[in-house]
Amino acid sequence: MKSGQKSVILFTICAFLFILHQYLQKIAGISLPLVDSYLDPLLCMPILLHLIVWERKLFHRRTEYTLSLSHIVGYILLVSILCEIVFPLWNEKMTADP
Repeated sequence: MKSGQKSVILFTICAFLFILHQYLQKIAGISLPLVDSYLDPLLCMPILLHLIVWERKLFHRRTEYTLSLSHIVGYILLVSILCEIVFPLWNEKMTADP
């Protein structure tokens, strides 16, 4: 199995879990505290990184485009800073984790 196929499978599973969790939480009203607290942040980076690669493939018109390790680390740091520092300062409903 090629790396691109594994990436698509991982993205599909993560996106499905995310949508299922949002449906159960927001529409069906089912609350699973441990899942509600940790599933969305866990799924964030695989979904986000796949969408970034997809956008870059369209922008650069190269089907073999992949993110370098430095770009992956940079995106993880950016999302961490935004979610743990900037957003909690901006909105009192959000809580920063240590």
